[in-house]
Amino acid sequence: MTEGLAARIRTCAALVGSGDELARLTAIPRRTLEYYLTGDSEPKLARCVDIAKAAGGD
Repeated sequence: MTEGLAARIRTCAALVGSGDELARLTAIPRRTLEYYLTGDSEPKLARCVDIAKAAGGD
């Protein structure tokens, strides 16, 4: 994954308060979200949309 996407997901986590809260709001398992946050794995488009919506994006 590009570092840019991981950084954007970290920003989304910060916007909602924490990675735990982002995981709760998106129903993404915390361990999976951690892989996204560190750039070890890349989310599919649907998960990117869920993350963006949870952070207040349209």
